[in-house]
Amino acid sequence: MKKISILLSIFLLASTTAFAVCPSMTNNPPRSVKGTMKQVKDFVVQKYEELSETAEEQKKEAKSGNQNCSNSPKNSEDNAIKIGVYEYLLDKVIGQSDETAEFLTPTKDFVAARKEVKEKLFQPAPPQLTKAGEWVSDHLGYNAQAAGQIGNTIDQIQALLRRDEYANAVASKNLEIATELRKKVLEDIASTQKAETNGCNQLQGLVLENRNLGALVAETAADITVQILTLESVAVRSLQKESMSLVPLPKKPKANDGSSKENKK
Repeated sequence: MKKISILLSIFLLASTTAFAVCPSMTNNPPRSVKGTMKQVKDFVVQKYEELSETAEEQKKEAKSGNQNCSNSPKNSEDNAIKIGVYEYLLDKVIGQSDETAEFLTPTKDFVAARKEVKEKLFQPAPPQLTKAGEWVSDHLGYNAQAAGQIGNTIDQIQALLRRDEYANAVASKNLEIATELRKKVLEDIASTQKAETNGCNQLQGLVLENRNLGALVAETAADITVQILTLESVAVRSLQKESMSLVPLPKKPKANDGSSKENKK
């Protein structure tokens, strides 16, 4: 629009100057001025159309032109962010069974998982003493509850062996995964330094942005998977320190008659 205003001003100035210098060149000044204005208008319209056409071509070029430039998505696949960590975990870990599945069955059911851990890696809590057993323990010093634990020694040894085998399987699996991932992590990080981010036009820029965003999502999924494997290792190490027998549920305390009366007051 600035170009149009400048052109219009030049033609108006030129026509006014010519009329002032040579008034005798025309017999009808109003008609001459009108004709000059029409020519100026036609010229301005023509230039406006040419400028509009040029602007439209530039817009198309910015959106989708120069498809085969060197940094287009098609020609810059080697400069894409690598997702080797995610691809390895997807192939070897996510959705795949491993040697640890024989110890604990993978499940999304928390109740079922809790029950299986109790049965395979712990011993049941010793039974609660009856009133008669409590009387014997108080008056004769014989604790039937403690004596009953002696008979579970073989079962405890078997549960301890299962814990040890499970811990070895988890450690072996995660050591192999960690060894493989070290090189892939370095390769993925290095690829971010030369990743292509500028295409030859707007459409290519969007494609590159989506490509890089997809790589970020994949690496985030890989990070979550590694955290799950780490939590599994921590849980196994903690399990080695736990008692073999489950802790019995405490008895519900009963208030005596004196305290009940005080509470009523």
